[in-house]
Amino acid sequence: MRKRILKKIAQISYHRYRLVLSIALVLTIVSLLLSFRLELKTDVIHLLPPESKAARVFCRAISSFGTFDYLIVLIRTADDADKTAPACRSLGAGRDDADVKRLEDFSDSFASELRKSDLIEDIDYRVSAELKRFFQKELLKHPYLHLSSSDIKSLKNKLSDEAIHQQLKENRRLLASPISFATKNFIQKDPFNLRSTFKDYIFQQKGPYNLDLSRGYYLSSDQRALLMIIKPKRPPTDIKFDKELLKTIKEAEEKISKEGVRVGYTGGYIMALDDEKMIKRDIILTISLTFFLILALFFITFRRKETFFFVSLPLLMGLAWTVGIASLYPRHLNMITFGFFPILIGLGVDYAIHIYNRYLEEKGKGKDILSSLEITLSQTGEGILTGALTTAVAFYSLTFTKFRGLSELGFLSGTGILACLLSMFFILPAILSWQSRRSPAKTEKIKPLSSFGLEKVSRFLLRSPKITLIISTLVTLILGLSALGITFDSDFRSLRPKETPAFRIQDEMGEKFGSPSDPLMIIASGENKEEVLKTNERITQRIEELKKEGSIEHYQSPVSLLSSKKRVRENIKELRGFDFERIIATFKEALLKNGFRIEAYQNYLDEMRDLKARLKGPISIPNSGKGLEKMTKRYLIRDEEGFKVLALAYPKKRVLSPKEADEFGERIKGNEKGIEVTGVGIIASELKRLITKDFILATVLAFSGVFIMLLIHFRRIKVVILAMAPLICGIIWMLGIMRLIGLRMNFVNIVVTPLILGIGIDDGIHIIHRYLEKKEEGVEDAIHHTGRAVVMTSLTTMVGFGSLVFAQYRGLATMGGLALLGVGLCLITSLTILPALLKITENTNRHK
Repeated sequence: MRKRILKKIAQISYHRYRLVLSIALVLTIVSLLLSFRLELKTDVIHLLPPESKAARVFCRAISSFGTFDYLIVLIRTADDADKTAPACRSLGAGRDDADVKRLEDFSDSFASELRKSDLIEDIDYRVSAELKRFFQKELLKHPYLHLSSSDIKSLKNKLSDEAIHQQLKENRRLLASPISFATKNFIQKDPFNLRSTFKDYIFQQKGPYNLDLSRGYYLSSDQRALLMIIKPKRPPTDIKFDKELLKTIKEAEEKISKEGVRVGYTGGYIMALDDEKMIKRDIILTISLTFFLILALFFITFRRKETFFFVSLPLLMGLAWTVGIASLYPRHLNMITFGFFPILIGLGVDYAIHIYNRYLEEKGKGKDILSSLEITLSQTGEGILTGALTTAVAFYSLTFTKFRGLSELGFLSGTGILACLLSMFFILPAILSWQSRRSPAKTEKIKPLSSFGLEKVSRFLLRSPKITLIISTLVTLILGLSALGITFDSDFRSLRPKETPAFRIQDEMGEKFGSPSDPLMIIASGENKEEVLKTNERITQRIEELKKEGSIEHYQSPVSLLSSKKRVRENIKELRGFDFERIIATFKEALLKNGFRIEAYQNYLDEMRDLKARLKGPISIPNSGKGLEKMTKRYLIRDEEGFKVLALAYPKKRVLSPKEADEFGERIKGNEKGIEVTGVGIIASELKRLITKDFILATVLAFSGVFIMLLIHFRRIKVVILAMAPLICGIIWMLGIMRLIGLRMNFVNIVVTPLILGIGIDDGIHIIHRYLEKKEEGVEDAIHHTGRAVVMTSLTTMVGFGSLVFAQYRGLATMGGLALLGVGLCLITSLTILPALLKITENTNRHK
């Protein structure tokens, strides 16, 4: 049945070649027009299934509180080398006031220029007026509205007689030292150094960076760099917006540029642009490199100029049809699926090699064009069909996984295989028919395919097939044990290139200000405001416990800005127990003892007496956050479901395992309902959990699909086992060598194993198919005739995967390298283990 259908295709392509080529051309044009709808999506959230709870929680958090991606500006002095003595820096002295002033003036002018843009929501680079007002007129005057129980204890210690005398003595020493004006101003307004108790609240609002705020700006500890954090109005996934944003910022920089100041950019928006450029560059490079290298290999092997035309046209048409289908579903490419182009080129050309090789063989025997095409498609074409369908089934089996990177790659690769198969079955014979009519003389100039020295290799190996099999078994066992030690790298940063400007700036920023991990977002929800504020206070207590244990490095919580009424009442009760008369008397005594004038601190004394008076009478507790709306808007929202309050926690470890992510969630939530924990770290751990599970499922499904297809084709379990033996050994060798060379699995290259199950089986299918077709001529004849085509097809597939090694995107490069290794090893096992097995089987049958 299959032979008759394939023979009919050969006849149609020969007699109706114009119609075949015309239909193919129309389909190609339509596909190319559809391809303009195809999008690139580099956000990892798109790799999770829509029904994923982790994805839903993350998207809901972003929808409620907005993205926590920023555009980071690193402003540095031209000569970034610290000359200030550490002792002086510890006292607040700048290394060079002129340089620091230049940084401050530039940042002021830059921010002023950027605020004119309607693309930017907020710019943060200095202690805001709101934060100063909060510290001077709110936190110091109404401490009961903002302190925790542990802060009250710390405050009580600072206001003991001994502590007051020590602090005033220290104030005198500091004022006699070369410190900044801002520090002197703080000492006068806060002589008890209560800011050291409250500083955590101030630094919490500034994020997880090591900042020197002595001058009121976000300076590095050496005062040679200034950090500016820009909050754009749209997320970084909007590439068009990102381009317009960067253009606006660059224009502002050029407009106010100053000598002695260097500016660098990093953050989610810059990295999104870098990713887009990198992906486009990698797609163009890998496709071009693969296409021309394969054509060159094809030309060198067949030594005919017409080769370029014979192969390139059906190959390009098959690719175009695949892209057209991709524009309809899934309508985008992600960080994994954009690598399927060179893979398809490498696989698609394999069919052309087998068809063209058999066509030349039949022509060399003196057969006419039609007979050569009929024999080629009905005999070799049957093996090609089985191999293609087996590969497609293996790929399509991946669509049953929930990891979208794997499922979409499976769909596109399976569809691409079938598209390339159809183009080679119809278009290549049609081109050969057209060419034979156009230049009939040229069709007789047949140059056989190079044998690649397979006769010598096969003779050597088949002399002692049992020894070949024993050695292969030992290698498989050793590498199988090695494969057990493979580890998984779940850090998304390792997938990107290290040498982009954004990453270099990020490294510099890390040296100056620290390099925090991605934050966990903790959201408390409730029907009323008081309820969620109480929940947030309990969450903050748990986060502080984790910080003391060392698992949390930093956190941001609105607990100092938004207090529950219950906590405020407890604070008032504690503060009423303070002996303010003693504190005031000791303060005056310490002022005089250290040479200070009491009159200079009269305002401070009056504020203390005013606080004492207010604590004696009834206190009206205002609505939490009143007057602080600008500072609290990012933390507290109200929607149709009620109130939501946000806290951020920065784990010490950059990458969390699924177990660690679960433990964080459980510790922070306690046993409470209405609390959700999400973030990039949670998404990464969920992806790792999902892909590890789906990797096993995909491998089993691909293996089962290949096994069933071979069983349907060969109808003998013994032959199926023989065909699959080199594939299984090749994969084991690949994984074992992967471990030995220190290559780790990641979110991209983990797809290689199920891919190799679909790709690596082709070699065994073609060799066994030829062996069974002409069994009387023996294993050597099968290796001699089909083996050379198998070598050629494997080389083209290796070129397709190998081109990915040159990709800047490191995840894709590791995928290409691993697949290159896998295809190469499957070729080796198909030319060693399979012939040995066939020879042993052949010898056994002879002696029966």
